[in-house]
Amino acid sequence: MPGKVMITGEYSVLDGGRSLGMTVDRWMSVVIEGYDSGSVSIDSQYWTGTVSTQELMDLPQQTEPVLRMVRHAMRLFGLNGLRVTVTSDIKVSDGMG
Repeated sequence: MPGKVMITGEYSVLDGGRSLGMTVDRWMSVVIEGYDSGSVSIDSQYWTGTVSTQELMDLPQQTEPVLRMVRHAMRLFGLNGLRVTVTSDIKVSDGMG
């Protein structure tokens, strides 16, 4: 997926306003594979690690948004494990929230 830049209105959309954005030549790729491991393995340039599926299900709702998404996908599709690989040329310092 391409990166994005908000020209104006990034926060006005929270109150129903409008914004102006555009894509930029920066990319991210996410590969998600289901596997019967009893764990979730995430490999990215910012965090790499493995969490057991039981630990993942017991995390509080305020946990990292990515882990919440993984937990939801596992419940939705009845998976026992996942392997997530993220590659990106978007750096945190690029400010592309």
